Amino acid sequence: MRNKLWIAIVALSPLFLKAQVGINTTTPQGVFNIDGAKDNPLTGTPTSTQQANDFLVKSTGQTSIGTTKPSDYSMLTISSIDKNRGITIPQVNLTSTTLDLDSDGNGNVSDQPVGLLIFNSGTTYPNGYYFWTGTEWQMIDSSSVVPASANLNCNSAILDPSQSIDGNTPTPIISGTIMRIPYSGANGGRFNGVTLTSTGNTNVTATIADGKLDKGSGTLVFTIQGTPNASQSSPVGITFDLSPFTAANPGLAGCSSVTVGTQINADIQQVAVMDYMKFVTDPDTGVKGFTVDAKTPDGLYTVKVFMRHSLQNASATATNNTNSTASGSENNVLLRNNSSAPKILMWNYSTFYGGQLTDAGGNLNVPAGMPA
Repeated sequence: MRNKLWIAIVALSPLFLKAQVGINTTTPQGVFNIDGAKDNPLTGTPTSTQQANDFLVKSTGQTSIGTTKPSDYSMLTISSIDKNRGITIPQVNLTSTTLDLDSDGNGNVSDQPVGLLIFNSGTTYPNGYYFWTGTEWQMIDSSSVVPASANLNCNSAILDPSQSIDGNTPTPIISGTIMRIPYSGANGGRFNGVTLTSTGNTNVTATIADGKLDKGSGTLVFTIQGTPNASQSSPVGITFDLSPFTAANPGLAGCSSVTVGTQINADIQQVAVMDYMKFVTDPDTGVKGFTVDAKTPDGLYTVKVFMRHSLQNASATATNNTNSTASGSENNVLLRNNSSAPKILMWNYSTFYGGQLTDAGGNLNVPAGMPA
């Protein structure tokens, strides 16, 4: 018995001394190396073709399949250079976004590691790859990898927030501004991002990252930043040549350049007022009459429907008015600028104006604190 034990020790001692184990190879490339095809050389490093059938474990615990050179950045490296092969991960019937994969079935998901990856083969949720976030299973985007195809509508492009760009009085573009370019007829494909420099103005750029289109209609979003200069002052606004973007994405067509910042889009709001006319002495003008007032949502203006009282003295009351005409200077719609500074409004010449309002080529000057 003693002799047999001694022989076993002698037989095993070379493995401990060498600290490397090779199966089908006499030149293991790590602490454990299996050469599946027995084609590794007797000396030196195997070629990439010879490594293609190897399994390796390094002293650091890093493991590789199909190569004897695992990446320094990963614990598991898999290579398939000789044949087109992928990796199959466990398929799971995902019946809940908080499914516990523990075999104990206790429903406690707190011990599931963040980043755990599965392929859902069930029918409760769409098939695809899912990962564990720590609180739920989330699907990895499985959108199409076909190149993007769509028709761009540059005429409807806008800046958000809306702002007017004028190189004569250059001011930095508002932080966080984006340019939206609508599109239609999209295939849901992916596009390559670019950074555009505004035409004649290297100070302003428009950047869009790699992304994918919605199917049908949607909007491309570019991040805008910089300060315009005088070269962009005619016309007012800022222009970007889209050629670099469309060259990187040949399926995107419809326009070759886009101009934004030429106008400020109005914020349309509505206010409706229904009331009896009230007898007042107007605090701004001292004129006695009957009025119904409607203030704009932002409080900047008050629209006054005003009927002048026939008596402009102390005897005027709510019941002794003899002015019942519905036309002429006695009845007016007045506009009051509630701010402390005069304002300029766009005027389309289609209605009569008078009083304190003055016109300057389509711009209506509204005095401060005075109904006109």
